[in-house]
Amino acid sequence: MSPITFSGTERFELRRQLGEGGFGIVYEAFDRKRSARVALKVLREAEGTNLYRFKREFRALADISHENLVGLDELLTDGHHWFFTMELVPGMSIIEYARPAIPGEDPRRRGGVLDEARLRAALPQLVAGLNAIHQLGFVHCDIKPSNVLVTPEGRVVVLDFGLVSDNVESAEDDEGELGSWNLDILGTPSYMAPEQVIPGTATPATDWYSVGVMLYQALTGELPFTGTTVEIIEAKQDQQPRPPTQIAPNVPKDLSALAMSLLEPDPIRRPSSELLRRHLGDPVARVAAESGTAGHEILVGRDRQLEDLTEAFDTAVRRETVIALVLGASGMGKTALIRHFLPQAQLAFEKRR
Repeated sequence: MSPITFSGTERFELRRQLGEGGFGIVYEAFDRKRSARVALKVLREAEGTNLYRFKREFRALADISHENLVGLDELLTDGHHWFFTMELVPGMSIIEYARPAIPGEDPRRRGGVLDEARLRAALPQLVAGLNAIHQLGFVHCDIKPSNVLVTPEGRVVVLDFGLVSDNVESAEDDEGELGSWNLDILGTPSYMAPEQVIPGTATPATDWYSVGVMLYQALTGELPFTGTTVEIIEAKQDQQPRPPTQIAPNVPKDLSALAMSLLEPDPIRRPSSELLRRHLGDPVARVAAESGTAGHEILVGRDRQLEDLTEAFDTAVRRETVIALVLGASGMGKTALIRHFLPQAQLAFEKRR
């Protein structure tokens, strides 16, 4: 770190290092002001282009509130270093979650056995989180297991937007057509899409390719391409790996086919976000269905509350800040109200697109 090694501030006490990359270092810290544990990302070199990208990362995502994206909080400086605070997410990588380790197994082997139920529960959430970024005109550009965590409760959280691309001419439209997006820095070779080697070609399909790599890894325990960085990048330009079903014959055929379609070298041939949602399901709709409230629950005397929630929803769709607080004594039907409202909001949102 320069010019002075970061050791925390009067407000933030560093507890441990969580991870690092060429761009920054992430720590677990204790926020004395709020008496809370937070994640704190510190920029390695607070100057020039690095500082610009760091500020861009924060400003691009600070106003996005989505359960499958890490929450960003404050952008700060101590005079020597720039850093921002964000939600501290406990959990494991999506690959570790989908392939839980077998006790006593050599960790250098394929890393556990596939838990299909876990994988099918995690994938729609990952798609939802990335789709939230794409809808606002951003591409993550560095989707990999360490940047996709799953909490003990099963919540998928996308992290680290340091490579996010926001120089956008046009985005993916409702039919899944691709526009032109710009990217000025590479991602992680094993997980990056083939087009990422060419500046100005990143699209939402770029992130979907990375999802395909992780899906392939979850199904087989192997990466689709191995070798040196140059060998991996060259292979991705015009090749596809062996189908997962050839490596692990018992994996679900539909997920094997989905992985192969996501790993298409040509981004135009990869599934759109809409096709992914249709194949994997929608997490909001699934929760409603599992709770038995997907359009079947009848509420009496809650018209005004539903109108208030709808008004708040409309405000949020306009990208204005709003807080809707549902209050009431235990047993008054707060949960039933929310369960009734969510499917309606989901349908209304889909119709607006």
